Amino acid sequence: MFYPNRLNADVAPAEAGQVSWYPAFAGHGKESMFYTYILKSLKDGRRYIGHTNNLEVRLKFHNNGANPSTKNRRPLELACFKAFDTKLEAARYERYLKSLKGGKQLELEMSQMLKNADVAQLVEQLHGKE
Repeated sequence: MFYPNRLNADVAPAEAGQVSWYPAFAGHGKESMFYTYILKSLKDGRRYIGHTNNLEVRLKFHNNGANPSTKNRRPLELACFKAFDTKLEAARYERYLKSLKGGKQLELEMSQMLKNADVAQLVEQLHGKE
């Protein structure tokens, strides 16, 4: 289940006035959440879609060149993500997004993810760290 606009109050902000970029939605610890994410290559503008239980580690994994699909498209930035309770839900949503093959429906899905104020703020915050 996706939890819109609800950050866990137990997660301390990274800096005063900012939300920690690593989300824990609806009272779940970050270890229990799974994420479908979309990365954008700053080199060629192409996207990569995947799922993980740790966004920060996964982004570093991609930017360190450890993934053959993205190693020649570095650097990559987190474009958006969606949180789920289970790995299965995240994997199914990943497959759905990949089935869209780019196009207008994928753009719509991305804009829906970014309408979540918390997701948009966390993505912007991460971009500021680069």
